Amino acid sequence: MLAILCLPRQFHVAVVENIHPNDATKARWLFPLYLLAIAFFVVPLAAAGLLLFSESGVEPDTYALALSMASDQQWLTLLTFIG
Repeated sequence: MLAILCLPRQFHVAVVENIHPNDATKARWLFPLYLLAIAFFVVPLAAAGLLLFSESGVEPDTYALALSMASDQQWLTLLTFIG
């Protein structure tokens, strides 16, 4: 139940706001699937950031934004900044 501490908003939406008992059953498999999907996209971004920016001193927190800026994708940079 580390999700209570690490992801309070997601825990609240997935568990606390359940109205029907069937919602908890759905949340039991959907919430871990959501966490796996997020992890699936974080690992390639982190690996690409480490490969491209290991010597330049770019902060790891900004890899997603720095990757889109390094590839001269202005629309992707804007979406990354907004989203």
